[in-house]
Amino acid sequence: MTKNHNDPEFIETYLPVTLAWVAVAVVTLTTAWNVYFHLVHYSRPDLQQHVLRIILVGPIYVLSAAVGLGASEDVSFFVRAVRDIWEAVVIYSFLNLIIEYMGG
Repeated sequence: MTKNHNDPEFIETYLPVTLAWVAVAVVTLTTAWNVYFHLVHYSRPDLQQHVLRIILVGPIYVLSAAVGLGASEDVSFFVRAVRDIWEAVVIYSFLNLIIEYMGG
């Protein structure tokens, strides 16, 4: 008998949750490394402040996914709200970054 891969029981096992938290660790470490080098070589504050905000979106998204798999609906709602607010900040920063690159 073939196992259905769309089975909702798969999400409730330890494997997806473990992989999500491993992804949180990997993304957070690589983002911290990237932010560190941006701060060490902080030569263009007018541009790099926007870039740093954009870089931080990765850990927020991966944390939101991991919490969504393993936490209650109330906690997931709060984390999704923080993620959505940060997404708005990133869009604003991206538009300002484009304006700064164009000399504005």
